[in-house]
Amino acid sequence: MRGLRLIAVATATMFLGACAGMLVDDERRSDLAKLKPSGTTFNSYLAQEYLELSTYEEKVEFDWQDADRWAKKGLDAAANKAVLPETPGQPEWGGVPESARGPLMQARQRLMAALDRGGRDKAPKAAARAQVMYDCWVEEEEEQWQKARIAYCKGEFEKALAEVERALAPAPAPAAAPAPAPAAAANFIVYFDFNSDKLNPAALKVVDDAVAEFKRRGRASVTLAGHADKSGSSAYNQRLSKRRADAVLSAMVARGVPANVVTEQAFGEDRPAVPTADGVKEARNRRVEITLR
Repeated sequence: MRGLRLIAVATATMFLGACAGMLVDDERRSDLAKLKPSGTTFNSYLAQEYLELSTYEEKVEFDWQDADRWAKKGLDAAANKAVLPETPGQPEWGGVPESARGPLMQARQRLMAALDRGGRDKAPKAAARAQVMYDCWVEEEEEQWQKARIAYCKGEFEKALAEVERALAPAPAPAAAPAPAPAAAANFIVYFDFNSDKLNPAALKVVDDAVAEFKRRGRASVTLAGHADKSGSSAYNQRLSKRRADAVLSAMVARGVPANVVTEQAFGEDRPAVPTADGVKEARNRRVEITLR
């Protein structure tokens, strides 16, 4: 009988202790549920996440000790206190196996880096979720009996932390504006009188137009190609086409075109605009072609 009484007393003591734990947890969780969080947006989300974790521990796992732990952290967050994620190396988590301790510590370093870089402000909801799911992961690793719950808490932590890290990533540099397409070449033709390298009024008007286009473009390369018709010898026409190109060059330089952007060519009678027999005079072949690029 005495043995039975001892068993009964022990059982009653255990029951009352459990009830006391539930009462403390219920009171804290009730206070947390009713409390309107003050302070930062991050702490408001943190309080809500800890409330949900605390409720799960009590209602689903019947783990009143950890339910009370998370309710207390939630109350601290609701009061706008600084609440940090758990540290696996602390004595209360001594049951965390060695194989899990390393990954947990690395994950905590990554979490703290994101929080300290501004994650609480830039992604408060995801940051709160990441912290509470990290604590959940630590707890479940310490208990080592619900593998599915370990995987769930770890997965939710990684998903939330990835969202925080995306929010902290620098904005991509704006795409460089495409280079403007090069302006199409502009062509002008200066015509000369028979056997002449002098610029008549019509020729000077063409030179003026070419110079105006050069200045409008701001910068361009200039090619001058001198030509002659087929009257006279080939050697004479070669020299004449060069003098005509020189005359146009001098006129353009006098109007402000730098000489170093101009390339001269002399083709004599070899590239007629209008093919003719040798010795034939042709006004359209007595020319200098100006090309701007």
